[in-house]
Amino acid sequence: MKILRFSIKEGELVHDENGNVIGVIDEGFVKLTTKDGIEIDPKSVKPKLDREDLDLVSMIKRIKEVDLLDALLLEKRERRMKLIHTLGEVFEEFILGELSREFKVEAHPRLFLSLSKFSGKRQHNTPDFLVEGKVIVEAKVGKVDYAQIEEYSRFYPGVVALPYAGSCFVPRGWQCVNNVVLDPKRLLDRVRIYLGK
Repeated sequence: MKILRFSIKEGELVHDENGNVIGVIDEGFVKLTTKDGIEIDPKSVKPKLDREDLDLVSMIKRIKEVDLLDALLLEKRERRMKLIHTLGEVFEEFILGELSREFKVEAHPRLFLSLSKFSGKRQHNTPDFLVEGKVIVEAKVGKVDYAQIEEYSRFYPGVVALPYAGSCFVPRGWQCVNNVVLDPKRLLDRVRIYLGK
């Protein structure tokens, strides 16, 4: 739970340590009151957002309609991290939904037992999805970690799925598919090729 202070400027909530609006924010819960205890309807005011935040909100809402008010009221750095995390969650849900319509999909399967606690070296052993026990699909909204994909490529061929425009470098036997939200058929076609269907 976070307690933050705001001022209202031109109908927008702006973070202000000396502001007269107190916000209580928790996962999915927002309560705004003035210093005098008068409750403010959170939907009657908008948080002040920059261009990057607005772009992230737009990307999330193109995939799924989600109430983001609790995230939007956080301070800039934390807000950005929460929005990126939410984008990742809704994109994974989207990918799972698309793949599940046609294939048997296992979410977050463990490929092998990790010995990272003993070796001290990070090992990637849990991809986002394993399709029909033969193809990995990794949903990415940020930077693609080549070492992670390379570890998965030792076990299965696969696809890195990006929600919108972008590109990535992947090992042999893997493909990078962008704009999956706009055209999920491209992802499904790649998976079919790997499955030999």
